[in-house]
Amino acid sequence: MGNNASVESGVAMAISLKGGTSIYAGDVLEGTIYCELFKDIVDCDYIYLQFRGIESTTAMYEKGTGKHRHVYYANESYDIIQVNYIIHQCHNNIKKGQYEFPFSIHIPNSLSPSFSCAGAGCEAKLQYKLEAGLHRKVVAGWNWDVHNSVELSMYARNVPVPIIPASIEPETMRIKYMCCINKGNMIFGSKLSSTVVKQNEGIEINYAVYNNASATVKAIAAISTTTVRVEAQRHRGSWQSTSAETRINKNDLKHVTKIPNGGSADANEINAVIKSELDSRVNKVALTIPANILPTYRGKLIAVESCLRTSIRTPFCVDDPSIEIPLTIVGATKSSDEPVAVKNEKHFDLPADWKAKRFDEINFSNSGIKKGKNDMKPTSAVFPPKTPVDPSIKSLIDGLTSCVDELPIVSEWVTYGDLSALTPDNFTEIFKHINNPCNYSIIAEILGKAMQESSCGGVTCAQIAGAMAAMPNTFMVSPYSSDYILNVTIATAFHSSCKDRSNATTVFEPLFRAEFRSAPCSLKQVLALYS
Repeated sequence: MGNNASVESGVAMAISLKGGTSIYAGDVLEGTIYCELFKDIVDCDYIYLQFRGIESTTAMYEKGTGKHRHVYYANESYDIIQVNYIIHQCHNNIKKGQYEFPFSIHIPNSLSPSFSCAGAGCEAKLQYKLEAGLHRKVVAGWNWDVHNSVELSMYARNVPVPIIPASIEPETMRIKYMCCINKGNMIFGSKLSSTVVKQNEGIEINYAVYNNASATVKAIAAISTTTVRVEAQRHRGSWQSTSAETRINKNDLKHVTKIPNGGSADANEINAVIKSELDSRVNKVALTIPANILPTYRGKLIAVESCLRTSIRTPFCVDDPSIEIPLTIVGATKSSDEPVAVKNEKHFDLPADWKAKRFDEINFSNSGIKKGKNDMKPTSAVFPPKTPVDPSIKSLIDGLTSCVDELPIVSEWVTYGDLSALTPDNFTEIFKHINNPCNYSIIAEILGKAMQESSCGGVTCAQIAGAMAAMPNTFMVSPYSSDYILNVTIATAFHSSCKDRSNATTVFEPLFRAEFRSAPCSLKQVLALYS
């Protein structure tokens, strides 16, 4: 039974899960620990169940030059969550025999889906494990624990995904041949139905083009790319892959924008025509986000970001004007009560003579789970009584600092909290303690709506800038990697509840550093919403 049967240890352990190893964040995980003792065990403390979420990375790096150049690999792991459940107290002695310990634990809502990927000599993995073990006392510096573990496939919980459209103002782009010969210019604008999208769902891309160059428009292409960045022992690596692509060739293009008055219109008239075309959605292309694309994720060692690039394809050696719009990819969720395809549902076979002593089922609640290491005791109620409410901002920050589930904490606090006392620095603190990037837009909408309906009348640009300032910059190491994807997501979610949009340009511009490639595009996307 299991993979830890040993005459020397005298213990064999295994875990059985009712629904298999494919689970959803927020689900109740039910199962049984099977334990067989081949002899009486002394010096044992307790039987435990451990739930872990682990980031694992490998980064490739080089040392030396020429014939002395060598390639090395650095590895690192980090527990994003560790919960230890005490299943049974042994009191230093447990008799020979067979035992069954049924259990029920509540998985936190805010956990990101598990994934594994590799590229450019680097690897990234987010995995979840459930381990059962017999904890024995440390003797002569040795830990004699006997344990068995099961790897879980985590899927995102089923929550409403906010629709956050994006619109890039028409921009005049100079077209060059062989990087130096001027071929005129094109004016290009783009609009996206939503920057937050689930796996295996489609998005609509609208575009408008005015060609005032001698180069012809051969096609319009839309490509979504995924960038993964890892860190291991202070060594960093990254790679990029194309996740989806669609293309409209010249013969299928409906039309390229025609400007009245024989093309003699000024820039304002041209921009007005292009804006009108974008709003009317005359030119559009559909792109389906594949089911196997990695969800957006930002952890301590791993960052996964996606971006949509819409470009005009021109002849060989001529510049291709393009517009980049950041995307937030939400992991696939179950749309009904149908079970997920189960992997490795049966981990072992019980012996034919199995006659075990079965204990009562032990229930554990997730409401007390904190960030870092947790030692949980069983509870008779799924949700214990709530603690007295505290309207102070400190109570909100303390809750986000300590607890794993972020959404319930914010949703509850805005009903009784002192919203009028929130400062830009408070917004920075709040968003610093949000681990799941998919929760940024949801929490922004919760705060924005609550403040709009209160005496505050809405949020200010300074408060929104405070939220954007909380975005980590650990991976901002080159012009090809920045955190503006998250800035745009937050600004977009807050824009409908902003009460002083006229200050947007002054407040937001300093947050987008010009030396990064995605800064101009991201800033335009934000200012277009607040204009």
